[in-house]
Amino acid sequence: MRVLIRIDSLIGVASAIMALMVGTILQGNAIYGAENTMTLEGVSFPIKRLYKDSDNDNVTYTVKDIKFDLIPIGDITYVVGKINADIVDFKESSPPLFLILKPIPEPEPEPTVAEIKSISPNPTSSSFTVHYFKPEQADSYLVLRQNGPELARTPTNTKKGNFQVTFDELLFYPSGIYYVQLFVNGVGVDSKQVVKQ
Repeated sequence: MRVLIRIDSLIGVASAIMALMVGTILQGNAIYGAENTMTLEGVSFPIKRLYKDSDNDNVTYTVKDIKFDLIPIGDITYVVGKINADIVDFKESSPPLFLILKPIPEPEPEPTVAEIKSISPNPTSSSFTVHYFKPEQADSYLVLRQNGPELARTPTNTKKGNFQVTFDELLFYPSGIYYVQLFVNGVGVDSKQVVKQ
């Protein structure tokens, strides 16, 4: 069973959507209150028997509430909910049912400045690829240097986004440390080193 919960934090009301199987979605209202308990209204669903024999293929559960707790496991803290439900067919409370909400990692913020993200392979014996990012449209280009002199320059790029450029020029130069510089509107904004073996 998959449970999707959307909470309006201003008024403490949530809509709980339980997706039980492909094509079956039940919706109900919920109130998130004291002691980390979410009280559900009108959320009932049939499910295959979990612990008792019955002539029915399925029995109907009515969820009354879910009590949430934080449970640390290793480096990750999970939200675990203990479901308080009744089995309508048997007119009794269900055995303990738990749901574990897997934490969703925060998305990495998109860079706000142009930067060289990576150079690979590094070290290299000949060619290498530079991955870089520009958050806005601007004239930009990459320069390959060693101790000052410019060895190669890419054509000017005016678009925004993620880019990759391959340099083949190191094939003709001796082993050593080289630098790739990113220029935006004529100003050097980032530099990374690449090693030729």
